[in-house]
Amino acid sequence: MDAKEKRQLETELLKMGLPGLQQSGAPTGELVQEIAGIVNMWPGHYNRHGEWIDKHKFLRDLLSECDESQRSDMYWSIVPHLTFKVRPLGHYESLIAERIGNLISKRAARVEGKAPHPIEIGLRKVLPAEATHVIAKLKCYKCKRAQEFVGDTPAGAMIAGRKAGWMRDMTVQKEVCPNCKSKIVN
Repeated sequence: MDAKEKRQLETELLKMGLPGLQQSGAPTGELVQEIAGIVNMWPGHYNRHGEWIDKHKFLRDLLSECDESQRSDMYWSIVPHLTFKVRPLGHYESLIAERIGNLISKRAARVEGKAPHPIEIGLRKVLPAEATHVIAKLKCYKCKRAQEFVGDTPAGAMIAGRKAGWMRDMTVQKEVCPNCKSKIVN
């Protein structure tokens, strides 16, 4: 096999990835050794986003192609053939989750599947897309009176409470209603 044929074989193996190496539920040994050899010889490079892709990230990308149910089998089939210090499977899975989260936040990937569960606010259920405001519930530590304030942010809801006369008693670090506030100040 000359250099050109070897490069074509490596390209095909990388296209197949670890999931493509499975035959009847278990990856074949020779092909896994070939993939491991490619990972071992990986010199690393910068991708188009300026991120350094090293052997660990290369292995992360190979494992990310596997179904979650088969990822452990693939990991344990390739690890004995790797010549560098391999990190635990959980580390690679957290790298995969982080990468997917970054892609979703940049809208380069999308999530498909079940709709998110509604957020419960009191007795009313609200979908996350409709949850545009927050509620701050203040309870007076003296008289036990409670009142809710709505704002765009938690700070905005607290500001609404302060405008309504509520204050923080700094000596006990608790909230005080306007009625009890007058008793404290006087």
